[in-house]
Amino acid sequence: MKSKIFGFIAVFFLISCVSIFAWGEQESTAKKYTEVSSYQIPLPPAIVSQEFSIRNTEDWTEALSSIAEGGNYRSYTLIINGNIAIPGDLGVRGQTYINTFGFVSNLTVTLKGNGKLYLSSTGHMFSLSSGQTLIIDSENLTLQGLKKGQNRSKEDNYDSIILTSGTLELHNGNISDNSNGNDGGAINVSGGIFTMTGGTIKRNAAEKGGGVYYAGGYDSMFNMTGGIISGNAAEKGGGVYYAGDYDSSFNMTGGTISGNTAEKSGGVCVQYVNLFEKTGGIIYGNNAARNNRNTASSNQGGHAVFYLRDSNDDGHHYYCDTTLDSKDNITTSGFLPTRNGETVNNWTRAKSR
Repeated sequence: MKSKIFGFIAVFFLISCVSIFAWGEQESTAKKYTEVSSYQIPLPPAIVSQEFSIRNTEDWTEALSSIAEGGNYRSYTLIINGNIAIPGDLGVRGQTYINTFGFVSNLTVTLKGNGKLYLSSTGHMFSLSSGQTLIIDSENLTLQGLKKGQNRSKEDNYDSIILTSGTLELHNGNISDNSNGNDGGAINVSGGIFTMTGGTIKRNAAEKGGGVYYAGGYDSMFNMTGGIISGNAAEKGGGVYYAGDYDSSFNMTGGTISGNTAEKSGGVCVQYVNLFEKTGGIIYGNNAARNNRNTASSNQGGHAVFYLRDSNDDGHHYYCDTTLDSKDNITTSGFLPTRNGETVNNWTRAKSR
C-alpha cells in the first residue's frame, strides 16, 4: 500500500514539474511575441511647408538657395509678383546641368501668382531630379523661354524651359516662346511623370517635340487630361514627340493639340514601339480650320499623328491626317493595317516609297 502511495506522489510531482515548465515556456514565448508585435515601424518625417514671395531676381535666387539647403520632406509655394528675369541653369554649352532645387528629395514646389518668369540667358529655367515635384498652377503666370530678339536676347536657347526626370504637373499657366536647337521646345521629359490637366504650351520650337519631347523611361508616364498644346514647331512632332520604351506611356484623355507644324506630324509623332493611347481630347488634322489644323510638310507625314515603329525612317510607318475629335480613339497597341494604303482603326499604312 505504501509503495502505491509513494508511486502516486512521484507521478503527481513529475506531472506538476512538466506543467510548470510548459507554462513557463508559454509565458516566455508569449512575452517574445508581445515584444515583437510592439515594434513600431518608423514613419517618415512630417512635411514642412513654407511660402516665398518673389518680386525680383534676388528674391528668386534666395528662395532657390533656401530650398536646396532646406532638407528632405519639404513643401514650398513660390508666389510670383511681376515680370522677373531668370538666368539659365548654367548657360555654358556642353556642361552638366545643376538641379534647380539641389539634391533634396520628397520635395514639392508650387508656382503661383501673377506675372512672368523669363529666361535671361541660355539653359533650363527648371531642372528636376527624381523625388522632386514641380506644380504650375496660376492662370496669369507665364514661364517664357529664350529667343533671339525677345527680351533683348542676342541668341536662341539650346535647351528646353523645363527638363524633368521627377514629377511635373501643369494645371494652369503658360509655358511659351522658347527656341531650342535640340529636343523639347517647352518641356523635355526624361523619365518620371508629366501630368497636364490645364494651361497652355505655345509658340515653342525644337528639332523634336516643339511643345513637349517625351523620352519615356522606366515607369514613366505622360498623362494629358486637359490644356492646350498649340502653335509650336519642329522637324518631328510639332506638338509632341514621343520616343519612349516599353515601360512608358502617353495617355491622352482630354485637352487639345492644335495649330502645330512639322515635317513629320504637326500634332503627335510616336517613334519606336511605345504605348500611345488617345481616348479623349482633340488632335486637329488637315481638314480643320486654318488656325486649328496641325500640318506636316512631308508626304504621308501625318498631319494629326505619325507612328514610326523602328528607328529607320524608311521602315513601315502609319499616319492619320484628319482630325481626331473627342470620340475618335487611336492607339499604337491595337490592330494596325497590314497593306500599304490600307486604313484601320484611324491608322493608314504608308505606301512604299
